[in-house]
Amino acid sequence: MSLHDSHFRTGPWCQLDPAATQDDDPPMQERIKRLEDHAVETRERLIRIETTLEHVATTSALAAQSARMEGMGCELRQEMAGIKSELRQEMAGMKSELRQEMAEMKSELRQEMAEMKSDLRQEMGGMKSDLVTAMGEMQVGLIKHMEGIRSDLMRWFITVALALAALAFTAARFIH
Repeated sequence: MSLHDSHFRTGPWCQLDPAATQDDDPPMQERIKRLEDHAVETRERLIRIETTLEHVATTSALAAQSARMEGMGCELRQEMAGIKSELRQEMAGMKSELRQEMAEMKSELRQEMAEMKSDLRQEMGGMKSDLVTAMGEMQVGLIKHMEGIRSDLMRWFITVALALAALAFTAARFIH
């Protein structure tokens, strides 16, 4: 029964019969008056308490809310564990893919380096051949040039030798 019910406010215990109280003594009247004033104040307080209690959760409601929250916590932990497991699997897959891609890149780099070495060797072999040919041509040209110089020197020596011999004979003729 709520304190808001009109039966409580209008019940026979809340009102005094004026005929019954006229013969009583005045101190009793004063006590009754104080009690009635106090009853009104107490009734108002009880109404405020009851109104407040309607909005306050009960132990069973708190227990139910606590159980719901524990269930939600359990679900959240399970969900987090599932997400953690999925992330680990995904990261393991990514790690595997990364290793595979790195191995492929390493293989491709080795192949490209081998091709570059081969190309470089071919080019250097061609350059070496060209250099040998050029050196051979230079050597032939140098030999021809040296033979030309030798031939010129031989003519000059012969010419000088003949000139000296002529001079020596001429000098010998004048001296003898």
